[in-house]
Amino acid sequence: MPTPVPARALPVLFGILAVVVVVILVLWVYPGYLEGHSQCPIQANRGTRTYCAEMVTVDQRLPCAGGAACLAPPTITFQGVNFTFQLVNTSLGPEIFGWVGEPTGANFSFQLLGNPMGPSSMNWTSSDLVVLVQWNAPFATTSASGLLVATVICGVYPG
Repeated sequence: MPTPVPARALPVLFGILAVVVVVILVLWVYPGYLEGHSQCPIQANRGTRTYCAEMVTVDQRLPCAGGAACLAPPTITFQGVNFTFQLVNTSLGPEIFGWVGEPTGANFSFQLLGNPMGPSSMNWTSSDLVVLVQWNAPFATTSASGLLVATVICGVYPG
């Protein structure tokens, strides 16, 4: 003959059952709910590829003696790739010089000219198609200090 469940244990069993049902529903209704935050803030597309991307603000550095920047440009690491940008104000418009270092050891450099009379977006993709840099109009704004500020999208192909 089965042993009866004590009356005090019934509320505990119903509580455990309720928690199990809620967890199952949450996982079914909201797949990926418990996976945490995405490591891919935005996505950028180039051709048929979708890159995991992040927006980065690039500030123009104050010139020092001889026209060189006082501080080295900052390096941003995203998805294991190191991005370094230098924003320069030229007579043709704002220009970004960039350097990329991939985890494989591949290194690339690029140059983008944000000409207001040119296309509304500038893109650079590494020759191995792993890294994308996208710069959209308006290419730069002027900060209160009179220096340029630009927003660049850094993308890494997850495949």
